[in-house]
Amino acid sequence: MNTRPLVGPLLLTVILVIAACASDNPTAPGGGDDSISADFVFVPAGTFTMGSPISEPGRTESETPHQVTLTHDFWMKAHEVTNEEYRQAAQWALEQGLIEITGDTIRVLRDVGNGKNFFLSLTASGSELDFDAAGDSLVLYDVGFGINPDHPIKYLTWWGGAAYCNWRSLIEGREPAYDQTTWEVDLYNTTGYRLPTEAEWEYAARGGNDTSFGDSQIMDIGCGADSLQFQGWYCFNAEIWTNIVGRLAPNGYGLYDMHGNVWEFCNDWYEEEYYAASPDTNPAGPDGGPWLRSARGGSWGWGARYARAASRGAHFMGMVSPRESVRPVLVNP
Repeated sequence: MNTRPLVGPLLLTVILVIAACASDNPTAPGGGDDSISADFVFVPAGTFTMGSPISEPGRTESETPHQVTLTHDFWMKAHEVTNEEYRQAAQWALEQGLIEITGDTIRVLRDVGNGKNFFLSLTASGSELDFDAAGDSLVLYDVGFGINPDHPIKYLTWWGGAAYCNWRSLIEGREPAYDQTTWEVDLYNTTGYRLPTEAEWEYAARGGNDTSFGDSQIMDIGCGADSLQFQGWYCFNAEIWTNIVGRLAPNGYGLYDMHGNVWEFCNDWYEEEYYAASPDTNPAGPDGGPWLRSARGGSWGWGARYARAASRGAHFMGMVSPRESVRPVLVNP
């Protein structure tokens, strides 16, 4: 395994600044045994106000408040996908011949399908995953903060996040949600894992409340002390890197780290003015876009304003960053 010097994490991604009660007997979407993994929590269908009020500190004009109804229950991973979880799934995909390791000085995980899409960088400064050629295996790597199996995976592309959803689906005997050539998905007609829509993500992040964060209002939009410090990692408390998932308080649905730690990929294409024309029921984002996908949640290196439930970001699909990761959902058809 090559030695990689630690330098400052490279931000290769452009971030554009721009409540309901749980069902007593939710029905699981079909899987190998119709079960839901213990690391997923139930989020009931419901109606909420998406966006932010004009009075909310740190808001932008792209957050026009509007009522949205989600008609499908869903399950969301309780925390972001960790380094070890991604390593295990990618190792399985490697052994199944679904991906390959390419490059020497610059090594990446790449799709072997028609698209040959780049999934994850193994040699980017700060990448905590690497390849041991002697053992023909993916391994965790110390970039200067120790071996961190329980930190969120980083340095993956949007395709790398969607691919994880497909790998996990296949491992559990589910039908993959994404067509791995076109990367299109039928949002409400699949039993496999997928990325959340922006609306699903924001609804889940609010935890049944209408506050800036899961259960509190924003007080300081920058890196100062804020109620966020008890729920999320941001530039006030993160100490220059990601943190172990699930250490801070969960929101009302039992979801951890929805605010801060890392931005999380959404399935939607990004469009700043989308709210002006978006449907009131199950909005799925624009039909297409110039390589930009939505991202939500803020990160360890950003201020509290970006970690608000309503804050919107954008991610170039083929770029990687130490500040972005993935959190899948399962949706009831």
